[in-house]
Amino acid sequence: METMDSSNQMTPLPSEGNGNKRSFIERYSASIKLVIIGFLTLFLLIPLGMIRGLINERKFTKSSAVQDITSKWSGEQIVTGPCIAIPYTQERIMNDKREI
Repeated sequence: METMDSSNQMTPLPSEGNGNKRSFIERYSASIKLVIIGFLTLFLLIPLGMIRGLINERKFTKSSAVQDITSKWSGEQIVTGPCIAIPYTQERIMNDKREI
């Protein structure tokens, strides 16, 4: 197939039917993109692991600081109200017998 440009000269169009002349990147562009995305995903897991390690370290530091402060000042506190003990006896009557 040919086209006419402004100077009235015929220029051939590139043949689209011949798939062998495409480059390697053109043929496998979707696969290459998937491989690059997979590599970037795996590569970004490294900083994610480092951040998780930092979070765990800070949690441990917080809990050890709380434990250190509470051991120096006071332990766990329990608040209770006054208890009134009233002595009593209970009588049971079973089959005409009295039990105390």
